[in-house]
Amino acid sequence: MVVFRIIMLVLVLLLNTREVKCFAAIRAKSQSLVEMRRLSLQKTKKSNNAKKKHGSIKHMQQTDTSLSKSYLLDVIDEASYRQAYAIEALDREVERQRIQQQLDDSKTDRIEARRDELSNISIRLENIQSSLQCSQLDKQSMEHTKQEICKLGYASIFKQPQSSWKSKIKEKEFGRPLGFDGQLYYSPLGVPILVGRMNAHKDDIMRNAANGADLWFQVEDYNGGRVLLRTSLMRGTMNSKKCKQMAADLAAKFIVWGDHRYESIPVIYTDSRKVAKRGTKVGSMKKSKSIGRMMGYPKDV
Repeated sequence: MVVFRIIMLVLVLLLNTREVKCFAAIRAKSQSLVEMRRLSLQKTKKSNNAKKKHGSIKHMQQTDTSLSKSYLLDVIDEASYRQAYAIEALDREVERQRIQQQLDDSKTDRIEARRDELSNISIRLENIQSSLQCSQLDKQSMEHTKQEICKLGYASIFKQPQSSWKSKIKEKEFGRPLGFDGQLYYSPLGVPILVGRMNAHKDDIMRNAANGADLWFQVEDYNGGRVLLRTSLMRGTMNSKKCKQMAADLAAKFIVWGDHRYESIPVIYTDSRKVAKRGTKVGSMKKSKSIGRMMGYPKDV
């Protein structure tokens, strides 16, 4: 009996020893995995910091242009360009609201006040430009000129590379889709109108650029230029008669006949979603798909 108890005790000790070893092995493996994970995170963090530092240095190289007279004149040109664009957009909005009879005295006063403010900034930019052109500036004077431009609200220009300035990016012409080389017009409300002559410009680009609110114009019963009125880019202009009339006039002007013996030409238009999307007839409009008909006057363009 004593021998049996001794044997059982030895077996229990052996089992406990084995469990302890297994637990130690598992714990060691777990610690190893935790250490590997920690090292991996440290490596990733170092890599991200290096990339961030490199990007910051690259951005500084792009934007840290030393002050010079020519650079300040370029900055003023960019600021003047943005001012002119803002005033033009404000005038388009005034015209749009006037046509839709949405202007009241309070809106008129606010718009006039904003326009006066923009005009005053433009005048101050012109004065800075004239002063800059007629004088020799040292480093301190150029820094002072920079501060004057920043006070007018154009500090962001100094932080941007010149390649991203609005006056430098011709491809960002409002309303022109990428790859479209046809003609671009603007309606009295500032809505972009694309004109693609038949077999000369890519109908598929115009078709892909069209959204649901855009209208597609074409001369009735004849092949001719395709005209896209991009009302989706200007809210509240979808039912504007002036915009539609100009689009119809352009469709009549760029007819395939090549002459303008007629003072008025019938034009049909439709929702851009009803225009052929693929195949050899991409961009074509069936008469049965039209949602309206009006007369186009080529001589009015």
